[in-house]
This record gives sequence, C-alpha cells and structure tokens, in this order.
Amino acid sequence: MNENKTMMINDTAVVVKEYKGKRVVTLKEIDQCHGRPDGTARRNFNQNKQHLIEGVDYFIINQPNEIRTLGITRPQGGVSKTVTLLTESGYLMLVKSFTDDLAWDVQRQLVNTYFRNQGSTSTEIKVCDESTDKIIDAYLPQADEPTRMLLRATFMAMNNLSNQVGVLKTENKVLEAENTKKENIIQENQPKVDFAEGITASKGTISMSQFAKMVSKETGKTIGRNAILLWLRQQKILMRTNEPYQMYKKYFEYIPVLNHWGKGGFATRVTGKGQKWLFERLRKAGVIGEKKNTKLVSVSVVQGDEDDLSWVDEI
Repeated sequence: MNENKTMMINDTAVVVKEYKGKRVVTLKEIDQCHGRPDGTARRNFNQNKQHLIEGVDYFIINQPNEIRTLGITRPQGGVSKTVTLLTESGYLMLVKSFTDDLAWDVQRQLVNTYFRNQGSTSTEIKVCDESTDKIIDAYLPQADEPTRMLLRATFMAMNNLSNQVGVLKTENKVLEAENTKKENIIQENQPKVDFAEGITASKGTISMSQFAKMVSKETGKTIGRNAILLWLRQQKILMRTNEPYQMYKKYFEYIPVLNHWGKGGFATRVTGKGQKWLFERLRKAGVIGEKKNTKLVSVSVVQGDEDDLSWVDEI
C-alpha cells in the first residue's frame, strides 16, 4: 500500500497511488498540479473519454474500501462514491491541450518523478545520490568532491534521458492507438466508397454473360457464364469470389453492382483487352472451338446493357 506516502509535484503533495500494478493520479490532482480551475481535468476527460481505453488509460472505482486504501479522502471527511484514476498514458492524452510552460514542467515532473519511479517513494528517490556515491567509492575512491558532483550530474542526466525515452515510447503508443482507430474507421468506410465509385460499369467492358454469348456466337459452340467462371477459378485466374488475381486485373474489372431488389454485391466484367486474351486462352485450352470468323469483334457495353445481376445473389 502507498497510503500516506507523497511526492511533491509543483509544490503540490501527490499521494502515491498504485492500482492493479499501475501508478495512477486523480483528476483533482491533475488540476492541482497544473494550477488549473477545479473541474478542468474532469471536463477534458468527459470530452475525450471515447478515445481512452478503460483498464489501460484509466480506471473507475466505486468501492469505498478501495478508495480509502488508496488514500483518497474528501476535505469534509469520508470518500467519494466514484473516483476516476488515470494511468501515465491516460494522463498524457488528457493534458495534450495544456501547452503553457508550466504545463510542460509539470508533465515532466509527473512522468519522471511520479510515474517513472513506480514502487519508489520520495524518500527513496533522495537516496539516489547516496547510491551513486557508493558506486564512486567502489570504482573511484580517490575522486575529489568536484569529480563526484560531475559524476552525480552525469548519472542523473543518464537517468533523465532514460525517462525521456520512456515518455516518448508512451506517447508513441498513444499515437499508434489513435492511428489504429482512424485506420479502422477508414477501413470500415472503404467498402461504401468503393461501392459508390464503382457502381457504374466502365465503358469498354462487358459482363461475363455477354462474353459467353459472344463466344458461343463466334464458335457455334454453346458455353455458359458459369462454365467460364469455373474454368477461370480452376486456372487460378479468378479467386473463389471471382475477383481476379493481381496479375490478371488488366483483363477484368471487379465492380460493385445492385440487383433488382437493391441488394449489393460484386460482378466480374471483361475488359476490351481481356475479351481477346480470354478467348485465346479458352481456345488453346480446348474449352471452346475455333472461331468461325477470321476476326473476333470486341463487344463494348452500350446504353441499356446490364450485368447478370443474378450473380450478386451467388456471392
């Protein structure tokens, strides 16, 4: 327990509190340390709560015994019904809007002295110089006082640098969490964007049903859309969903379509270049016969031409 052990931050006594293995501060202590009006940290917390993760950035406790054990009391006596505790990451996210010189100094003190010395009290921190002196006595017993002072300052600077690296790592984790949330939102909205952009078929492409009819007319051998799609999947030209693999995307378009009931899905269309390419692949594989005509006429989509929308229901 850390009851009655305090650290001085900007002339404010902060009771050392650890909850579930993490050092924490209250919203009231943040206001006091930063010299802000009561309720400032609470307002920031409520406004940004959706960006914080409970159990990682903050805890909310409502058990009187837990609150009392942490040394949190009210001036008039007793304890509050609920208390919000912020971890280091939650604290850093909450005070990002505090940009005055005092705010930076307080942040540095809280991070380096309070959060980064978890498990240590203010008394233990003062022993730091004594520990440094023991190291000096062991390795440089003849060192004079000026040298000792220089070494103490060096050790302190190294320790502060280590702490600053820790702060940057924490801030980086906060930024990564924010970026992840933004990327998730973008990914969630991307299908809607793709659907809107691709809802109109590109000129110069035809549906797979149209291609099958064209091939049947050219060769005199009837072949259906499903048979062509099955062969393309077997040849690893199309995926299971009939989306073309990367190396074959120049021959096909995979676009969003709507069926007659307004249900959305995707359809595979054949580009002008893909029509000639696919015809030759099918012919060489023996899937279709030779052309009756000496020249294959590429069919382009015209007004009123539609995809076989029944495919949407099969996706």
